Amino acid sequence: MSILTEKMKILKNILQSLQPGVLALSGGIDSTVLANFIKKWNLDFLCVFFSGPHITDFEKRWVKEIVKKTKIKYSEVEIELLDLEPIKKNQRDRCYFCKKRMFTNLQKLYPERNIIEGSHLDDEKEYRPGSQALNELNGTSPFKLAKITKKDIREIALYENLNPSQFPSRPCLLTRFPYDYEITKEELNKINQMETYLLIMGLRQFRIRKESEGYFLHIEESENKILTKNYPHILEKATKLCIKPFKMELVKNVSGYFDKKQKGGYYGK
Repeated sequence: MSILTEKMKILKNILQSLQPGVLALSGGIDSTVLANFIKKWNLDFLCVFFSGPHITDFEKRWVKEIVKKTKIKYSEVEIELLDLEPIKKNQRDRCYFCKKRMFTNLQKLYPERNIIEGSHLDDEKEYRPGSQALNELNGTSPFKLAKITKKDIREIALYENLNPSQFPSRPCLLTRFPYDYEITKEELNKINQMETYLLIMGLRQFRIRKESEGYFLHIEESENKILTKNYPHILEKATKLCIKPFKMELVKNVSGYFDKKQKGGYYGK
C-alpha cells in the first residue's frame, strides 16, 4: 500500500468520525477535494460557501460550477466583514477575525454539526492566524490530521479528475491591500471588477494590489503571452474603473507580496 493510499484511508476514517459535519467551502482545490470525497463516500456533511465583497464575481460563479459537478449539498451565506475594525483597518491578524466570524456563523447555523475546512499540512509552515479561530471553536482540518500535503492534494485531484491546474491559489481580495491600510467597499469593488475581467480573459496567476503610489498588476512570467496579447484592453479597463495610476510588473511568484515586503524581502525573486 502506498503512503498516499494509507493517508486516504486515514482521511476517510477521520471524516466518518466527524459526522454529522459542515464544510467551509472556499472554491479552491483543497476544500473541493474534501467536498468530492464527502459525496463519493456518502458522508453526512453540508457545504457552506461564504460570499461577500471580499470574493470576486468570477469565483462566486466558479463555486456554483464546482457544486454542480460534485453534486454536493450546498448553501451560500452572504457575510459582511468590513464592519469589523481589525479587518477594515487591515491588521496583520485580520484573518483571525474573518475566520472567527465565519466559523461562529457556522456554529449558529448548524450547532449539532462539526466544522471542518481544507487547510493541509504545509499550511503549518505559513503565517495562518485563521487557524487559531478554528481551534478556539473546536473546528477541524482533516487534511492536517491525515498528514496530507499540498502535493498530495494535487495528486489526489488528478486521480479524481478534478484537474488541479484549474485551481490557482486565490486568496481573498482583502490581501490586495497593505497592512494597516483602511479598506473601503468602493476599492474592493474596483479590484473585484478588474480581477474578474482578467480571470474571464484567461489569466490565473496574478493579483491587483493597492500601494501608496497607485495600483499594480503583479503577474507571473508564465502568463506573459496572454498579458502581451491583451495589454491595451487591460489598460483600457483599468482606466474605466479609475484604477490609476496603474502599473504592470512580471514576477516569478505572485504570492505573499505584503508579507515578504514587511519582512524586508525583495518581491518576485
